[in-house]
Amino acid sequence: MPTERNLFKKLFNPSYLLLSILAHRSLKRCGKKTIPFYGLIEAGKLDVPTLKLIIIAIDTSIAEIMIHPGYNLHQNSDYSACGTDYLEVELKSATD
Repeated sequence: MPTERNLFKKLFNPSYLLLSILAHRSLKRCGKKTIPFYGLIEAGKLDVPTLKLIIIAIDTSIAEIMIHPGYNLHQNSDYSACGTDYLEVELKSATD
């Protein structure tokens, strides 16, 4: 369950804030803890500078970063209503 840690970003993205709150509540009821999760708010625009900022912000030994690397191929257009340009941006971010 994605629970972004960056409160500042969540305040400007109410749907992500709600998702994080619901995820925290659900896991708390089960007696589970979340690990830091990054990249949900940056989905589709996770470029190299943004990824570097995320990595620098991680202050634990375990964290999860969501990234969707790929190629801007016609076959991939079925997977995204917003186009596929971000796939290669995120691929470059993951490999640079």
